[in-house]
Amino acid sequence: MEENKVVLSAEQIIDKCADKTRSMTFYGKKLYAGFDFKNKDYSFGFTVILSEDYGIFNIECAYLQDGTFEDFSKDIRLYNPVKTLGGYLDNEDVNAKLKREFGSSYISSRRCLNVSDNINYSLNEWPASVCFKSDYYISKILDLLQNGKIKFPYANKNESDWLIEQCKVELVDPENNKYGKYICQPGFYALMNAYLAWEYYTHFTQDI
Repeated sequence: MEENKVVLSAEQIIDKCADKTRSMTFYGKKLYAGFDFKNKDYSFGFTVILSEDYGIFNIECAYLQDGTFEDFSKDIRLYNPVKTLGGYLDNEDVNAKLKREFGSSYISSRRCLNVSDNINYSLNEWPASVCFKSDYYISKILDLLQNGKIKFPYANKNESDWLIEQCKVELVDPENNKYGKYICQPGFYALMNAYLAWEYYTHFTQDI
């Protein structure tokens, strides 16, 4: 059986995106949060906290956790992001609780194979959600990584090495993958959700 092709390796990410002058911090910045919930394949939840500065996306904090509603609720209260996105299909119960507690500052996200205009917002469901074209947004994050537009705090490399490993992307036959031509890890999707939180906050005015 032919192995999947690695599109972006950990070594390439370190070369392009490691910020050796910065450790994890989050004070005094406008923040965007992305969650990816634990499921049958992963026993942890993932959190990525992102800021943006003139087209550069700085990962401020990122970590694994038990992935309970209480964990993610604590994250939102601690970092106070202006917008948070969490993976919809992974845990509908946690999504509903977070939406109920944090209202319009929290939105669920779900990956889809085909979406008109690459992203749709669903207002008439609970919880309200973003449905995004998986291949399109994976390619978008890949482009940012390959061009050094996403920065990982790397003054202490142990803080970010695990997330960099999670951001490796493999190319697969789309006939064998219901979401398209890429396989990504949950840490990558948490980063993507943080990016989508920024995109929604900066490009759309309608509150969900």
